[in-house]
Amino acid sequence: MLGGVCVVAVALDRHGRIVQLTGGLEALTYGERDGSLTERARALDAELQGAGFDARLSTAILQEMWEKWVMLASASAATCLLRGTVGAIEAVEGGADVTLRCLAEMTAVAAASGHPPREKFVEGTKTILTARGSNLVTSIYRDMQNGLPVEVEHILGDLTSKARRLGLDTPLLDAATVQLRVYQNLLLQKA
Repeated sequence: MLGGVCVVAVALDRHGRIVQLTGGLEALTYGERDGSLTERARALDAELQGAGFDARLSTAILQEMWEKWVMLASASAATCLLRGTVGAIEAVEGGADVTLRCLAEMTAVAAASGHPPREKFVEGTKTILTARGSNLVTSIYRDMQNGLPVEVEHILGDLTSKARRLGLDTPLLDAATVQLRVYQNLLLQKA
């Protein structure tokens, strides 16, 4: 199985359907998980060129998958815990510091799992997650704001489990995971 990273802005509508938001980045990165350039990976790359979104064959797809997870988990933890956009969080005293601590926790889990994020990625992510005036939020935050189910176990829960197995202290990751589990349970009770 090939590895892949998809970057696209989506949200659930009131009927629970996934809807692509306009004006977002649309990109797909893929590759063999061992980093080799196989014929099937090259064939897929040839097929996806010109498909209407950025398509890129990678020889480091596992690294890129971990980095996307770190970014998504950091942004989700910060926006859901602090209940605001990246810009709204950055605008208050201490907001950017909490966001950067979220990133540090997620980065530590990735590193302890054998996939330390590259420095360029970390620096770029810091810039994105602390951008003044940014309207950036994650789909988890949007779904939570709209009273819809969230992907807590897929994005934060699994990372929390990895942190526990590795003996890492991740208080912000834990708080975000528990907060979203409580939200999810309350949502299910209403259904």
